[in-house]
Amino acid sequence: MELNNSMITEIGWVVQVLTALCCIVYLLLVLHSCEISGDRSVLKTVIAYITVLFLPFFFGVVYRLNPAFYVCIAPLVLFVLVISPVLLYKIVYGLTNTKGGKRFSRLHFVVPVLITVIWTVITTLSLPFDVRVDIIRNFAQPAPGYGWQSAYFTSLSLHFFGFGLIYLPLSCAGLLAYRKATSMEGHPNSRYRMRWMSAVLALSILFALSGGLVSVTGNRHIYFNQLKTGTQGVANITILFIFTLNILRKNYPPRQTRRNALVPVSVPEDAHDSAALEMKPEKKEARQKPLTTEKRPVKLTKGNLESYFRSEKPWLDPGLTLVGLAEKLGTNRVILSGFINRTYGINFNTWVNEWRLQELERLRKYKKYSNRPLTELIARAGFGSYDSYRRAKETYKGKEEGDEQ
Repeated sequence: MELNNSMITEIGWVVQVLTALCCIVYLLLVLHSCEISGDRSVLKTVIAYITVLFLPFFFGVVYRLNPAFYVCIAPLVLFVLVISPVLLYKIVYGLTNTKGGKRFSRLHFVVPVLITVIWTVITTLSLPFDVRVDIIRNFAQPAPGYGWQSAYFTSLSLHFFGFGLIYLPLSCAGLLAYRKATSMEGHPNSRYRMRWMSAVLALSILFALSGGLVSVTGNRHIYFNQLKTGTQGVANITILFIFTLNILRKNYPPRQTRRNALVPVSVPEDAHDSAALEMKPEKKEARQKPLTTEKRPVKLTKGNLESYFRSEKPWLDPGLTLVGLAEKLGTNRVILSGFINRTYGINFNTWVNEWRLQELERLRKYKKYSNRPLTELIARAGFGSYDSYRRAKETYKGKEEGDEQ
């Protein structure tokens, strides 16, 4: 028995809806156990974006089964369509904003709301409710005597295409700028390049183009509509899988830790009560200033450098480099490397790894991490791999033995 166009479309909807629901549930479970505020923010935005990709399929079912109800929720349909490229831009902005720059402006969300309100007011005042229902029943065919009103009422895909023309280039520009910056800093880990995001943006552009053409062709070309439906379905499912897999594997740069974040304090040797192992804010050192100010860098001293490390915890970034740290501190790699060598008698990598080893020991003393695998604790402490942890441990052990002799 042959499958007609309607059945093919419905099967595609079911597959995409089930895929989206599975991805959302999985990411919600990860969000529940996520402890880093920056990662939680990224996860929430990704979940919102996947939800926005999922809702149009529900709207499509309503469009076919209950045109009157679809007219009632049409403003929500428009808002979901125009907010999706904005959410994608927010994801790119959040993933590439690793240095704690400006927050994502709320104005980006105000504009879609205004567009939706304006569209709702105009269509409500210019088209009677029953006329709008007839337009939906006739699959977006213009109503007699309501030419421009019908065209404006059925311009949802065109609005989506317009927002895509604005925000997809912004997303591409943000990713390219980040890729250029990471190339200059020389990150050793290739996952920080986020090549997978390039695939997501390419598929999103394809999706936006196919959606924009709907406003031009309507339902007059059945073969084009089949191609459009299939293209959008494949693009959606691929985007869902790419996002979910790479977010779960954390194939993106680590988030910047804020100054007022809660950090674990040193645990006394005789502490066995769980109350003594709670996360508490670290006390500020007396008369210690931040290592850098907006006007000029402060003099590099042992106290200032260690205060900066305790407050910012840069060692949690597996891709931390001497050049990158020197840039954040307002100095250069030669001065910073020489200062660490003179002050601590070791090189930069060994010194940073000692902070990571101390972090690992703190994590091991918390009950909540007692049953976690060592590989997870190593990653939480900032090591890029087990081999780097093993080498750091051997170096630290050899240093201790040398001090004892």
